[in-house]
Amino acid sequence: GDVITVLDRDATVSYQSPSIEAIQGEDADDLLGRLAAELVSESDRVRFAQAVATVGDDAQAFECSLEHRDGTARHFEILLTNLIDEEHVGGILLNARDVSERKAFEAELTHQAFHDTVTGLANRAMFTERVRQALARARREESNLAVLFFDLDDFKTVNDSLGHAAGDEVLREVARRLDV
Repeated sequence: GDVITVLDRDATVSYQSPSIEAIQGEDADDLLGRLAAELVSESDRVRFAQAVATVGDDAQAFECSLEHRDGTARHFEILLTNLIDEEHVGGILLNARDVSERKAFEAELTHQAFHDTVTGLANRAMFTERVRQALARARREESNLAVLFFDLDDFKTVNDSLGHAAGDEVLREVARRLDV
């Protein structure tokens, strides 16, 4: 599943492994002679060009997004290795691995860690962090801060008499109204 690319001294693609076709929907031969920076997402182009230009004797890891032919972004972890002086390579070797599934999983875990599963609202951990940030900002800006606390009267009665599904629905509706 890795994509192997070799760049010339001017950062143009001199070799592209056929695995790019399955991963990015691009024909490997169509990429030859193109500037490598054109292959990464626009938001990553400057960082990518700097990484290629400054790669030294030690391999350098880099993360960026590549756009699939269908327009979707895929996340890649790329290891850049300077093999310009190697007779059989003569370029900068890029070994790219698609880490899109891992990134999506990490994002989901982060969301779950800071949001209530029923309401989707920030949970206690995120609330605590946001209050800490707001307090720090209020101190810096010498401004005031207020925190609103409220209780749903007889919520336990809703859960006990109508069931947890009804209680979850009440929480979702309260969250929807608060989120406006």
